[in-house]
Amino acid sequence: RNVTGVQTCALPISLGSRAQAVEMAIAAERLGAADDGGAAASVAMAYETLGERVLALRWLEKALKSGYAASSIESSPTLAELRKDARYRALLGKSTTH
Repeated sequence: RNVTGVQTCALPISLGSRAQAVEMAIAAERLGAADDGGAAASVAMAYETLGERVLALRWLEKALKSGYAASSIESSPTLAELRKDARYRALLGKSTTH
């Protein structure tokens, strides 16, 4: 399933509108982004860019559960700092054991 408009979450972030980016992430969730790995990963990246690490990790978990490739997370420049977080490593280990 493709969730339209989720990729646009990053646009307000680059324009400096934190409130609008959060609104778009919430709207993406309502549209079913949690069931679309790519859309969930985009929301995770938006939250990471906003400095919302806990929400970013939560959305990455949803992305992985929806079949999003861990290799894509590993190669994302946006998620470079998040990948250093021990909680990310725990999440990655958890997703490969289920």
